Amino acid sequence: MEDQTGYSGARLFPGYGGQAYDAEAFYIAMDSANLYLALVTGLSPNTINDPAHNSYGAGDFAFDFGGDGTFEFGLETTGSQAGSVYRVSAWDYGLWDTNGNYNPGNPDLSHPTSIKTGSLVSSVGQLIYNSNPFKNMGVFNNDDHYVIEASIPLIAFNGFSGKFDVQWTMNCANDAIAVDPLLSTVPEPNSVLLLSAGLVGLLSMRTNNHLLARV
Repeated sequence: MEDQTGYSGARLFPGYGGQAYDAEAFYIAMDSANLYLALVTGLSPNTINDPAHNSYGAGDFAFDFGGDGTFEFGLETTGSQAGSVYRVSAWDYGLWDTNGNYNPGNPDLSHPTSIKTGSLVSSVGQLIYNSNPFKNMGVFNNDDHYVIEASIPLIAFNGFSGKFDVQWTMNCANDAIAVDPLLSTVPEPNSVLLLSAGLVGLLSMRTNNHLLARV
């Protein structure tokens, strides 16, 4: 969790974008049946995704099993399918290359933004992206912050278990944030119902994005 400051009056370091394109904090927990996500960002859910006019909406949650950068699953965060989980075959990416240069033709593939193509595996997840901001968080107490909360049935990850990472960024990839849980084990689907109930808190970790952003 952090509220970064930057140069040229930006509320995001080391890139541009301001509070509106800042990913602030990410939390994750799991019980016997569900995976729970909570993300804090300065990006309003009312932000229009209109790249032609330099406006970028929220991306989707990306799940990487095994830490190999393949991001096998995605959770839709906006639109009529918000809360649905997909087995992703292709991702969209942001505006910046691995060196932080504006290069949408050769983007940094370690920061997927939104699901491009995939197969629906679960539509029973729940997601709330509240448009009512709250303040008094981080360094800039008067800035607006928004929360994306989700509950995903573990059965959605059928065929995958063990260590996993979860990442989120907006569609321009100005600021990426990831969770690398300390107890990062999703059980095999067949064993989910055998687990005892009880919340398992997982360690959240902020991943600084080196990408420059001038939105």
